[in-house]
Amino acid sequence: MTLQISQLSWEDWDERRTAEAQANVSEAGSSFTVPTALQYDGDWRFNITYQPLTQTSKPQITKVNNIEDIKADSDALQTTVAFTIPVRAETMPDLEIYKDGVKIKSPSFTTKPKGDKTQFKLSFDMSALDKTSIYKIQVNSVDEIKQQATEIGTFDMQNKVS
Repeated sequence: MTLQISQLSWEDWDERRTAEAQANVSEAGSSFTVPTALQYDGDWRFNITYQPLTQTSKPQITKVNNIEDIKADSDALQTTVAFTIPVRAETMPDLEIYKDGVKIKSPSFTTKPKGDKTQFKLSFDMSALDKTSIYKIQVNSVDEIKQQATEIGTFDMQNKVS
């Protein structure tokens, strides 16, 4: 693999912060530009020894409580999970993920109503290379301001040691 760079450019940090602040004061979604402070044009090439990460794994699912149809696949960077809970989407479900008992940042997820059930899909940072950590996925029902949570279901995941 070869990394090829044809142009390097820099912005002045103070100018950028000022322009960004002015854009945020106005309407949401407004854009801003900052003139280039310094620019180099050229043709730089760097050969990189590339070893693709091709490891995959089927996580082992254990301690399933009130969750159905769990499907999970791990690659070297993340794990993708789909499952169904026996609760309607209107109950405002929320997700918590724990790694070895410590709560980690919950990723964004999608839900899809399936009659009296709700299907979840999400991806998070559980690598196929990690064979020791145990991840717990917990689905909760939350109120409008996410203050009170009631557990709907849980399950544990761990990549199998080969």
